[in-house]
Amino acid sequence: MTQPTPPKVIGLDLSLTCTGVAGNGWTDTIKPPTKLRGHERLQWIEDRIGDFAYRADLIAVEGPAYGTQRAGIQRGHHERAGLWWITTQRLWVNKIPFAVVDPTSVKRYATGKGNADKAAIMLAVARRFPWFDGGEDEADALILAAMAADHLGHPLADMPATHRKALDAVQWPDLLRAAGYGEPQRDPNACDTPGHPARPSGWCPICHGEPDEKTAALAALGRGTDDTRKDAA
Repeated sequence: MTQPTPPKVIGLDLSLTCTGVAGNGWTDTIKPPTKLRGHERLQWIEDRIGDFAYRADLIAVEGPAYGTQRAGIQRGHHERAGLWWITTQRLWVNKIPFAVVDPTSVKRYATGKGNADKAAIMLAVARRFPWFDGGEDEADALILAAMAADHLGHPLADMPATHRKALDAVQWPDLLRAAGYGEPQRDPNACDTPGHPARPSGWCPICHGEPDEKTAALAALGRGTDDTRKDAA
């Protein structure tokens, strides 16, 4: 029996200097040339992210770490926020489903604790994914990819139930809506009463009764008599 093709999931740990990116069985980094700054750097990063994101079924993007006081973290905050927004905007425009995962949930999924430090996350990733040999950015991206895959029913590793509770804190996208298949379009001829059938010119046989022969003929042409318009009103 042919096994179903696993979904293409991507994890993104965005950074101006070293963005971590990961999928099923691999990790990588996106490092722009040091000479690039401002818009040029953002565009360079975005182009590489676009290559990885192409035809992804679901992407998990780490959310901003508000309130972080680590040394130097505030420097470049404005530009980092710009990178985050243009990345998610590009995914949205291209109808690529994505979820924003807050840092606490990333830590909880990896270690079972929402306040775990980087060392604990690296240790947890090495234990769950023995092939992994990357750095902190790639480790975060791999956890994000694993969360996306787990949400879709294709876990990348056997995770304890306590860790998987982190999935419940994420607002996962409606995959059909994200792909452009939104709510069914309402028939413009439908009656305003839910469940009532649609007829030309909005004539509802439940509200107004079955029309006589003349009214039915006019309705079929998209017209109506003064009487039917009064009744409909």
